[in-house]
Amino acid sequence: MDSGQGPQGEALAGAEPGGHDATQQSEQMAILRLVESRQVSVEEAVHLLQAVAPLRGHAGGRGAGYRFEQELSGQIAGEGLAELALQGTNGSVTLRGCDGAEARLVVRIHVRGAASEQEARSVADCVTASIAGRRLEVRCGPVQRSGPRGLAEAVGGLAVAVEASLPRAATWGGEVATSNGAVEVEAVTLRGLRIASSNGAVRLRGCSGQDVGVATSNGAVETDGTEVDGLRVTTSNGALRLRGHSGDGLAATTSNAAVEAEGLRGRVEIRTSNSHILLGLAQASAEVQASTSNAGIEVRLPQGLPVDIDAATSHGSFETAALGPNGPQSGDKDRGRLAWRSPGWEGAEARARLVLRTSNGGVRFVTPRP
Repeated sequence: MDSGQGPQGEALAGAEPGGHDATQQSEQMAILRLVESRQVSVEEAVHLLQAVAPLRGHAGGRGAGYRFEQELSGQIAGEGLAELALQGTNGSVTLRGCDGAEARLVVRIHVRGAASEQEARSVADCVTASIAGRRLEVRCGPVQRSGPRGLAEAVGGLAVAVEASLPRAATWGGEVATSNGAVEVEAVTLRGLRIASSNGAVRLRGCSGQDVGVATSNGAVETDGTEVDGLRVTTSNGALRLRGHSGDGLAATTSNAAVEAEGLRGRVEIRTSNSHILLGLAQASAEVQASTSNAGIEVRLPQGLPVDIDAATSHGSFETAALGPNGPQSGDKDRGRLAWRSPGWEGAEARARLVLRTSNGGVRFVTPRP
């Protein structure tokens, strides 16, 4: 495994140095002597050291597999855009905002099924990591491995988990991806970031920014206290739990799973099938479209928020008592359709427009508990 700027490799418990480490140490000393003799600049030496930084590991034996770890750090100064290109596999990716200008990257590799530590290292060497300029990168390249087990088993026996501490002053974009693992992003400003996983959950907590895409399958997506304009969320067979989202332009889609979205404002579009939708509106203007099938929709309306409702269902009813004594009358409900607007909606500074569709389920309006 190759490292990036400012390598800080640390051995796990039980690691024993061998010929592999001794060779790297010799190469590092040679690079330092070139700097002392002024044959290369400090910047050139940093790039040379990236290629020979040690990969530390713990030989756990064939049953437990072999574990390796690499730690890097580098300066990301200022408030500009910085880039992520992080790839895990069979492991999680965790990003957390931090104070100061130092970015930190930890890559943990687990190789199973190798006949020896040397063979395990040859698999681990397919993983490269670096911090260069304003870019953090982890890549899982082609596995170089010989023997009768072949490439397919080598890939199946490789797990790569990534942890990164990201300076809060910077804005982070790029791509983050893994499989069979969760992605968690906390307290980071984002712009143009794409997050992808499969068979794993995705969680955003305390994030802000714009233009963020999240895609997974067979895993839930959760947001908590996010303020992201243009957040697009897609999953299947996984629930959507969106709490305290205050950005404009939220689009969330799943199937065969429930959706719970609270604190909604701005433009919102939510879709699922074969499961219910719960919508909680903030005391703010909103335009919400929500659709499902074979399940109901529940809307929690703050007291005093004027609403314009266009709701339709088949084989379901409307519960509208929470809309007050001046709420919808029998004439507003016709053959599975409800069309009603609050008195004073036209001139209200904060108001909500709701377009709701379901089949084989009802539509219910309630007042949130204090």
